[in-house]
Amino acid sequence: KPVLFVGVAGTGKTTIVKDYLAEVKLKSETMMSTSLNLNSYTTSAALQAIIMGSLEKRSGHTYGPPGHKQCIYFIDDLNMPH
Repeated sequence: KPVLFVGVAGTGKTTIVKDYLAEVKLKSETMMSTSLNLNSYTTSAALQAIIMGSLEKRSGHTYGPPGHKQCIYFIDDLNMPH
């Protein structure tokens, strides 16, 4: 399920999520995660390339994580200027 952590800077949102993702990877061999750090220079094309870089092409326009794994994306800092 999608989750959004909000709060002022320095409250540990990133640390909480990264600790959780590390725990998930240790407990399950069918899970993988990718962390994306956005900044004001991140373009939509760059974001798409990063996301697709951890996926494999299946058929047609279908992409997915390698093998029978599930993928969790952690997108850090959504509140970036245009």
